[in-house]
Order: sequence, then structure tokens, then C-alpha cells
Amino acid sequence: MAEVQGMSQVAIEHWGSPRYGGDAHQHAGMTFTAEVTDQRASGGRIMVSIADDNGEIDDRIDLAFEVTDLPGSRAAVAAMMVYDGDEAVAKMVKQPNGHLIVPMVPGMQILPTRMPNGDAAWVMVAP
Repeated sequence: MAEVQGMSQVAIEHWGSPRYGGDAHQHAGMTFTAEVTDQRASGGRIMVSIADDNGEIDDRIDLAFEVTDLPGSRAAVAAMMVYDGDEAVAKMVKQPNGHLIVPMVPGMQILPTRMPNGDAAWVMVAP
């Protein structure tokens, strides 16, 4: 399989906006930048970032898909890292033949909260 290094940026909207055939008209024209950076050959990972183009510059999420160690073992596992700036604040690993595991970052807190519609959720508070 041929490998392409580089970066791709595309303006996107909410998945339910009219741009994609949806009826969420309140989201029409509110764009975000979706960026995919292919670092497979140089660093063994793919970075995915989505950032708000509407003045909320801190509302950005950065994810890295890579291979890492299962904590406490030598098993190489698929992982997704969540970044806040340059620092990984959370990761999720796939246990071999098993579950998804979210190792706790020292100082990280996971607190119960409620979504605007009343559904229960968790908020991760970085140290």
C-alpha cells in the first residue's frame, strides 16, 4: 500500500446541516476546520484536529491514532490519544481480544454532569 505524507484541511459543518442534506438550519454556515495530518512514515501516527472557525479558538480537539504499549505490559496495542495543546490529556487503548481501556492520567478527574437535554454524562477535568 502506498503511503502519502502530508496534511489536508477541509471546512466542515455540523453533520445535520443543510450542506449535507440535513435539516439543522441553525448550524448552516457555521464552519469548523477539519485537519488530517499523516505522520505514519515519520512518527507512526495520524493526527486529526477539528477547530471552530467562528471565533471560539479554544474549542479545538486534537486526536492521534497510533500504536502504544498496554499500560503495565509489553503488548503493543492500537490507541487514540486526546490532546489539549501539546499535552496528551487522555488515551484509549484496545485491550488485545478484549475491551477498550481508558488509563487515568495522574491528576485527571472524571466527574458526573448533565447534558443540556438532561442525559447523564462525564466531564474529564485535566490536572
